[in-house]
Amino acid sequence: MPTLATMPYSAYLETPHWQKVRALALRRAGRHCQVCGARGRLEVHHSSYQRRGRELPSDVVVLCRQCHDLFHTHGALTAPKGTHAATAPARRA
Repeated sequence: MPTLATMPYSAYLETPHWQKVRALALRRAGRHCQVCGARGRLEVHHSSYQRRGRELPSDVVVLCRQCHDLFHTHGALTAPKGTHAATAPARRA
């Protein structure tokens, strides 16, 4: 049986452990994107997978869909001027 650290990531996201990590991150962030402050569709992003299954609060960041897409598109939480409010690195909880 795979551990939390070794199971497929999609399966990991369905575990009670991840649901708890996610809920705590959303609560710490006040249910706002930690970059632009948006309240819309929020996602909890791993800033490190090093401790998957035993995450520290600093291992995850709450992002709106736009900021999360920016991170995965540009490799950072920045975008060309005028495309989105995300221009600063995410603050850590």
